[in-house]
Amino acid sequence: MNLIGKKVTHKKFGLGTIREVQTNKVRVDFKYGIKTFAYPESFEKFFEVPDQNTKAYIQVRIEESNRLKALEQEEKSREELRRDYARKLKIKENSHAVFGMRVNNLNDVLENWSVSTGTYLSGANKGKPRIPKVLNMNSACLLTVKAEGQKEADRTIAGIFMASEDFIGLECQNGIICAHEKHRIIWEAEDEDIRFWDYFSGETGLSNWGNCEIKYISNKTIKKILEDMMRLAFHAEKKKEICEFYNYFLEMNHM
Repeated sequence: MNLIGKKVTHKKFGLGTIREVQTNKVRVDFKYGIKTFAYPESFEKFFEVPDQNTKAYIQVRIEESNRLKALEQEEKSREELRRDYARKLKIKENSHAVFGMRVNNLNDVLENWSVSTGTYLSGANKGKPRIPKVLNMNSACLLTVKAEGQKEADRTIAGIFMASEDFIGLECQNGIICAHEKHRIIWEAEDEDIRFWDYFSGETGLSNWGNCEIKYISNKTIKKILEDMMRLAFHAEKKKEICEFYNYFLEMNHM
């Protein structure tokens, strides 16, 4: 609806005519000059609108504005709770996960942005989902692949994501880790290959994946991988995304 020219009555300034409406402000012409007000908030307390259609239209705008403010406040509260939890979280050295794509399918993981830890291979819990007890909301999940016929030493990084903001490993009874809504990176064909085992070249006996889907690695290793990803990413926009991921990772892991 076009509000220009509509008559309104202000509690203090009296009868006026709307002259201009912008995204978040309105200019009203009164007898003694033009005044600017917040829009649509000011109509909730300070204006009377005689035309019922105009009043109904503005009321819808007010309700939408209030809804968005409530969502914004909810998000701020959630963020503060997350930061408070993160500050109190006891950080363990090997609290990040690497997945070998033996149980998971990479395309499915990247489509759904969730990954399975696989199952226990022996003991009383054999066949049950593997519970990622050491992972939490501060944990990064690194995705790796090895083409059929390739040597294990040629395993490369395919992507990485942070666990969701409310993730608690001890409570993950189904073994499914969901990704953070924002911090998720796909390492694509145009990006330079990053070989996973190169980060452990000085450690004997590590370049062997074994039978489990998941391995645990350290804060410093994930930090180094993210630094290399920032350096090697092909597109500037990708570098920016990784930088934001990196800063979030450092904050969540008290680094």
